[in-house]
Amino acid sequence: MPERLEALQQSVVDRRVKADAEVQVRIDELSRERTTAEDKLRRLYQLVADGIAEPDDMLKEQIGKLKADRERAHSALERIENQGAAASRLDLDKLVRFGQLMRSNITNGGIPFRKAYLRSLIDAVEVDQHVVRIHGSKTVLERAVLADRFTQPGVAILHGSGAP
Repeated sequence: MPERLEALQQSVVDRRVKADAEVQVRIDELSRERTTAEDKLRRLYQLVADGIAEPDDMLKEQIGKLKADRERAHSALERIENQGAAASRLDLDKLVRFGQLMRSNITNGGIPFRKAYLRSLIDAVEVDQHVVRIHGSKTVLERAVLADRFTQPGVAILHGSGAP
């Protein structure tokens, strides 16, 4: 069982590395957009301050558009930063505890609970003469592990000694 959990963990880590790289590209794009809008606003304000341009309707419209672009990029950057700060990291200890909880709930939990829990994680089961294949989304499983459901009150976590 630990080998399968390690393989699952590696798969999740690989997907997260790829997703983190994509997020970083988006952060870089948004930072450039915000900086570009701020630079253009500074130049327009400087033109007005130097008396080169008059604050007419067209200039006011351009300033409003640049402010909106800057605010949109800034808000998107804040959302990305907040999501990154709130995201939990999947570690081996958490994965092992999740595996223990799954084993315990599947073997000792009430039947309605076991059915509902398995349905939430499993998409399909294939059975042939020699092999049973269980199909499900790794993303759904990852979310279940990251939700830290195994630390809720009333759920005993078995450690290596078998004591709660």
